Amino acid sequence: KPSNRAMAELRDACAPHFDAVSKCVGDDACSQAHFGLVMCMAAKVCKAEATVFEKALAKGGEGAGDREFADIQACLGRYAAKAREAEA
Repeated sequence: KPSNRAMAELRDACAPHFDAVSKCVGDDACSQAHFGLVMCMAAKVCKAEATVFEKALAKGGEGAGDREFADIQACLGRYAAKAREAEA
């Protein structure tokens, strides 16, 4: 389970992205800010999924990376759930 310290380190490491999400205006800007935050967090706690996503994007094509990005979001969801359990 992620510790409070691990969560704090993740927040610190991705602080600029959290800030961008909180300050974005408009769908495009907020979409980009959210993507940056997800990728920053994935690089820290979902490294395998992030690597697979980047490889899928590099291959290109229709819907490149869609399934892999969903895998990143699922990984981050599991991480958040474990963090909530650790706090309980």
